[in-house]
Amino acid sequence: MLPHQSLRQKLLNSEPTLGTGSHRRWQPRTPAMAAGITDHIWTTSELLSYRVPASFIDELPQLEYLFSDPDKTHQGH
Repeated sequence: MLPHQSLRQKLLNSEPTLGTGSHRRWQPRTPAMAAGITDHIWTTSELLSYRVPASFIDELPQLEYLFSDPDKTHQGH
């Protein structure tokens, strides 16, 4: 998930950047970080290599109502 500007947090002390630009004053955060699900921005490699727990897979049929059927949503248009 990408950082969202409205979720960023102001740093107590600004940090130097790697380039020659101004100091960094904000800590970027993703929605998952704001919700306390993770403590860092995931890389694509981390996201794609994450193993979903078997207990969650067993519960998927109970969660189907949360996901709309793409065939009904688009119905040929």
